[in-house]
Amino acid sequence: MRALFFTVSLILITTGYSRCKKSSGANFTQPQVNSTRTFITVAQANRRINSYLTSIGYPNRDEKIRSWIIDADSLRLYLQDTSIKKLKVFMAHSQEYIDSGNEGQPPVQGQIPETIILAGVNRNSNYALPLDMAMDNSVPCPRMCPQAGEVASPVILD
Repeated sequence: MRALFFTVSLILITTGYSRCKKSSGANFTQPQVNSTRTFITVAQANRRINSYLTSIGYPNRDEKIRSWIIDADSLRLYLQDTSIKKLKVFMAHSQEYIDSGNEGQPPVQGQIPETIILAGVNRNSNYALPLDMAMDNSVPCPRMCPQAGEVASPVILD
């Protein structure tokens, strides 16, 4: 459940719906939402993130996935299908992990084969899959963590 929260938070952040403290010259508009559960403050997000990081022993133990980065252009392209009202986020093994003979096997200590798969969901709770495709372009951290910029931090910098 924690992984799902972080995934959805990351999706919202990468699609530009989160509060932006620095202007890139683009015009940002406040999203119209009907629920206070959709968006949370950076302080609330960081409290939840820190709780999870503490629970997995970070930074002393750094083998558990703590975030994913998702290509925003791919996500925007996927979401051009306006029948998509929600995204279902699946935990999955990477194709590389499966092709290495590990299909159906749990990872050994230090291996990080996980990825996330995104699938569109329509208003009737049926899949809405543009071109009959699900989306898999996430980059897990640790394994491929950013080393520079604000996103190198384990929390959201405000």
